Amino acid sequence: MQDMAPDIYKKLKAAFDKKRISDKSLKEISEIIDSGKGRYKDADDYAVKLGELLGEAFSENLNAESLPDGKLYYNIANRTVTPMLKENHSAVAGKCEAVQKALNEVEKLGLRAIVPELGEKYIMNIINVVTEMDDPVKITEYP
Repeated sequence: MQDMAPDIYKKLKAAFDKKRISDKSLKEISEIIDSGKGRYKDADDYAVKLGELLGEAFSENLNAESLPDGKLYYNIANRTVTPMLKENHSAVAGKCEAVQKALNEVEKLGLRAIVPELGEKYIMNIINVVTEMDDPVKITEYP
């Protein structure tokens, strides 16, 4: 049987990147943060919007038609969903760090912004739950 994970990942990543690059509201939020004028609300808005776009990419690319036997197997989920969640975390953490750094500079605090660690345990829990679902599209409904 052919290994489908690399092709699924490429499609998933391309769909997500296209959405991320073309989304006007995400671009506006990113520009505010990158200009040094971002606040916690902007970082939160960025995280929410990026998560929504990732959810859309999952729904469009992890469906019964694109998966073997219409099922999201652990091997495929681990090699497609995991790197996407890691990339999402990295992007959000970077924007949060930029906001905190800017706020510290405004207040003349000599503190460095702390980047939150990736919750590997949470990712593995998500992978375990979504691979047990009958309908892979419900991945976006994970609590």
